[in-house]
Amino acid sequence: MEFFTKIRLKFYNKGKSANEIKILKEQGQIEIINNFFKNLLYVEYRMKIMSKMEVYNGESRIKHQILRIYPNDFNLENKNLLGQLGGYLKK
Repeated sequence: MEFFTKIRLKFYNKGKSANEIKILKEQGQIEIINNFFKNLLYVEYRMKIMSKMEVYNGESRIKHQILRIYPNDFNLENKNLLGQLGGYLKK
């Protein structure tokens, strides 16, 4: 799965760029880097993904690319689901 800088920065909560992490590593500030990535664990996101099949050297592969990433908004998700269920109850 690949995602580019614009999407990656949203995923990292507008955190640190790869260059900033590299500088921290060179300065030996590993604890800051570890804490940064620990804060990304167990966080749920909604993603819009594009998948396509490619053939390379006669071998088929599926390539996935993240187009958009959103933090989960459970309140909005529940409203949408309840609205959809209400539509079924009216039928």
